[in-house]
Amino acid sequence: MEPLIAALPLIANLWSDEIGALSMLTDEHKVLTDERLDIIARRAALDVQPAGPGMGVRRRPPERAVRAVLRGVSRDHPSIQLADLVAGAGQAVARRHAGVPSPPGERLYPLIVPVISPESLVPHDDPARFAAVG
Repeated sequence: MEPLIAALPLIANLWSDEIGALSMLTDEHKVLTDERLDIIARRAALDVQPAGPGMGVRRRPPERAVRAVLRGVSRDHPSIQLADLVAGAGQAVARRHAGVPSPPGERLYPLIVPVISPESLVPHDDPARFAAVG
């Protein structure tokens, strides 16, 4: 199973809850076929409550809708180039967090850590330890 396919609808839903309706642009990836992007878009269009009083599946309201999930290439979309740059910065910080010497990670740590979402996969071991800058 490819975790990217399951992660994209979750990411889209988290961000649409945070900032409102959105469209998602993904970079080229061998698993992101047209068929899979359609599946991701259909899943991202839903609110799924597995338990509790709101249990069930319903369409996301327009103000929190995931309008589209599209694929692009970095040479045509500067935003994908920027996402690659941010991902590289995050990787340097994660290496520093794991104890691997990383001069870029040391410099970027105080800038990157405050913008990491608590729902991200990075602080899996001890969120408080990772979130402490200094």
